[in-house]
Amino acid sequence: MRRFTGIFRLSAFLSLLFGIGLLAGLWAIDVHKVSYNSHPRDNAATPQAGQSQETPVGVGSSAHSISAHVPAAPVADRISDEEAKDLAYRAASDEQQALQTLRNGVAANEPAAEYGLGLYYKTRASVLFPPPASCIPTLAWTAAHGSPADRRKLSDLRKGWQEERPDALRNEELCSQATSWLERAASARDPAAQSELGEDFYNSTAKTFLLGSSLGEDTQEMRDHMRPACKEALRWLRTAAAAHETSAEETLAMAYLLGICVGKSQATADSWWQSAVQDGSSVAGAMLAGEYRNAGEFTKARAYFEKAERDAKGDPDALSSLSVYFHDWDADNEKYWADRSDQAEAAQEQKYPVLKLIHEKTKQQLFPGASPEMSPDTGNE
Repeated sequence: MRRFTGIFRLSAFLSLLFGIGLLAGLWAIDVHKVSYNSHPRDNAATPQAGQSQETPVGVGSSAHSISAHVPAAPVADRISDEEAKDLAYRAASDEQQALQTLRNGVAANEPAAEYGLGLYYKTRASVLFPPPASCIPTLAWTAAHGSPADRRKLSDLRKGWQEERPDALRNEELCSQATSWLERAASARDPAAQSELGEDFYNSTAKTFLLGSSLGEDTQEMRDHMRPACKEALRWLRTAAAAHETSAEETLAMAYLLGICVGKSQATADSWWQSAVQDGSSVAGAMLAGEYRNAGEFTKARAYFEKAERDAKGDPDALSSLSVYFHDWDADNEKYWADRSDQAEAAQEQKYPVLKLIHEKTKQQLFPGASPEMSPDTGNE
């Protein structure tokens, strides 16, 4: 799926964020009182007395208890993170067997299956609220660990959301389930879950900061307010990057490029781009190729671009980054790679119908003139 949730789509977020009132309400919640320092497994992922070990704690968890559906028999073979991602998208596309396979993996205490289940709930939430305004993980943290005053503020916000969007609370339930399962998998050292969780925290924090800055908010006050969420984001991103997760390395590079949650540093950003390139990131390769081309170092630019081309392997995001490399100076090549990215995305949409639905709803919000037929929700309980 195209990274509408990624920080490469920041401008889209600014146009999609549902209402300035939401931002103001979130800003009023004192995240300093939220327990970000304690280990996630000690909080949202740890069953309380009387709860099943397979049920993560979170908003709406009782309505979506996994334990009631998971058979006791474990799966025969452990699944990889890539297989879990495939199962998550298939399950969100209404394939019952894929969802059952994830549940079996959860029953067998497989972190990759927990990651897959988190991605499944996150994908379903994206159908209701398309990226990049779908899941904001700090909401689930505030609901679970915030002070009484914070919870009252969140309750007031929910009432407003429900009046504006009847499906807002349903979206929050799905997002809470997603965050809980991702926390559980990340705490069990699943690198894909660590990266996903770190990106979710970082992206929502960075986008809120940029939006607040554009509205004239005090940047130092915002930085102070965001510090706990930044700490949580960086903890997971650095852990995932140590396991060579390229998406985490890319996000850290962008963090240092933007100077949000960390000190702004082009050198440190380039170091993370280099690490991601070494681990096979086409996006990072295209970024460095662009930097060298702009600096007039065309031999290096060509070398990085050719490696990025080899590493792309039909991934829509990677192919899109190759298109961006040619922006403003080679329209033919820009279009060539954009067309290839669209073709790869179409192939993904054919394999995973839920992604087509999400892409259509996202494009509808970006370009209100389009009105494809869409259902309000999809997937299985």
